[in-house]
Amino acid sequence: MRKPFLAVGLLLLIAFACSKSNNQPLNGRWRLVETWINPGGGPDITEPAPADSFYVDFRSDGSFRSNITTYLGFIKYEVSGNKKIRLLRPVTSSAPSESITFDITGDGLKISRTGYIEGCGESYTASRY
Repeated sequence: MRKPFLAVGLLLLIAFACSKSNNQPLNGRWRLVETWINPGGGPDITEPAPADSFYVDFRSDGSFRSNITTYLGFIKYEVSGNKKIRLLRPVTSSAPSESITFDITGDGLKISRTGYIEGCGESYTASRY
């Protein structure tokens, strides 16, 4: 009698473990390709990234790393529904967290920063370095 329960429990454990990792396509290092701003009422103004070495890194344990000035000081992230990310600073910091939105298409990641009058953000590509 215990064998069927054990088998079902093992199958459920495997199913939940696999589905969790598949729901996080954001995880990994992304290389900055371009920045963009929308001054309002017109098309986005884009500029190529100044170097090939700028990145954001969303790790599977919830930690966050980046060498981009805008994101320095943030150490963790939380993904909430509807493609929103909350970037968190150390508990000892008095600076606020920041909310951003993201969209992933193929090997591309687009981050839009919220809370600004003019739209702005960055485009990334999946990094292999």
